[in-house]
Amino acid sequence: MAGAALLNHVRPLPARAALAAALGAAPQRVCAYYLCPLANLRRIVETGILPNAAAPADRVDLAGQGVQALREIKVLLTNEDGVRESTVHRSVNFFWNPLNWTCRAFQWRALLREKATGNPDAGILCILEVDVETLLSDDTNYWTVTPKNIAASRFNNFTGPFITGAKLSKQGGPYFEWDSIFSFGDTNDRELNQKRAAELIVFRGADFMEAVSAPLPFASVRRILIPDAGIRVLSADQTAFFAALGTPVQTIASAANPKVFFTRDDLLWHEKQFAKNLIWRQAGDPDVVTKFNSALRAIEEFERLHPDLSPVARRFADPQTARGPHGTVHIARVMCWSAFLVQHLPEEDRTGVLPAVLGAAAIHDLCRRSNAEDEVHGAVVAERDSALIQHALASPQLAASCLAAARQHSVPDAQCVDTDMAWQILKAADALDRGRFAKPREAGGCNPEFFRTETLRTAGNDYIPWMAYFLARMTRYVEVDTDPCARLAETLVLGVETALADHDVA
Repeated sequence: MAGAALLNHVRPLPARAALAAALGAAPQRVCAYYLCPLANLRRIVETGILPNAAAPADRVDLAGQGVQALREIKVLLTNEDGVRESTVHRSVNFFWNPLNWTCRAFQWRALLREKATGNPDAGILCILEVDVETLLSDDTNYWTVTPKNIAASRFNNFTGPFITGAKLSKQGGPYFEWDSIFSFGDTNDRELNQKRAAELIVFRGADFMEAVSAPLPFASVRRILIPDAGIRVLSADQTAFFAALGTPVQTIASAANPKVFFTRDDLLWHEKQFAKNLIWRQAGDPDVVTKFNSALRAIEEFERLHPDLSPVARRFADPQTARGPHGTVHIARVMCWSAFLVQHLPEEDRTGVLPAVLGAAAIHDLCRRSNAEDEVHGAVVAERDSALIQHALASPQLAASCLAAARQHSVPDAQCVDTDMAWQILKAADALDRGRFAKPREAGGCNPEFFRTETLRTAGNDYIPWMAYFLARMTRYVEVDTDPCARLAETLVLGVETALADHDVA
């Protein structure tokens, strides 16, 4: 399919025109969008837009490395004369629609990068608008398109029947749902957001010996969208940089409809609420902050001492499960809540229970094959990892307690036999992380009526389920490909510190 044919198909679409109008783009110009922090834009002005594979190592990287690993995908691209093969990382990737969850996640991660590095340019997300017709009319540029974020669909195509809907999918619908791709407005629909993250992938280079795309010239950028002063006040140096570009820069307010940029309070709301509930909990437990910090240190230490039990993707029976609701970040949070609950036990009991419950938490969902209710995966993983647990823990008694807790964690209580403290704590910690599905007491969320540990059954402890709810929200983008417990702790601490940097949450 020639680039002109693609443009002729998408240009008249009402959904595309509505998105263009909402973003202030020229109505007849078909645009695509590249997201980057200001720190990287300063280089892009000089070097052009580089593919991931050629980007400098010291750039401010807002993309999750776990997602990037899923994007190492081969693609076939075309220009007016032929085709060539490359990979996503060796090409330059644009969104047809910047109003997707990735854009918000990048803004959140930018604030954390700024806090971690002290670089104010890291905290400002810029949306670069490029003219698609200019890109596709250049015969040194090869291109393809995706119907969703390619990490979600692993599918790309440039042929007319696929793009126009003449060829239908096995489900009977078009491969490219352009009305969804160009849609906007608030939604919690994951599938729709994946479609809004559909991509235009471009490889620049006439020489087939080139393994990596050449930079796309900065001149292809027609506008730059940035947050207005109500969201982010620019420094004098930043203001001067934008003024000197010669490229139109449009500021967008937090009240814009649709919402493009989010305020600091919006982006860090979950971190702030977590801190509030922690502070409120202090009224009934003055040592709660110490207990939580001890829990974070405990899971990091356990992971350091027992790397073979770290719940990274390769440890899962089905590696795809590692990125789902019962995956690595869930296990890391369950380990965190397990360690936290152990801190409430008498000091003489902690040493024995902690390694057993952390071992059980570390393995409990590794042999899940789906997200459906399943009473057998605990027994499967207890059998599979029995030798690892026996090697890691100090005594046969601890290992037995650990394996029994893992074996029975998804079994109804009435059918459980070895209901010791490790089992009680693992059950409670797993229940706390139901906050990843819904708020406490809501359908699918954590139900405090079923808690088994005295700590959680005590009146006034509703703050802990709410902390768990907010922790699940604030760590949903955490990087967990290596040392997931350390990454969880790092993200939690950095997020709360960033949220509290200039805010009173008492």
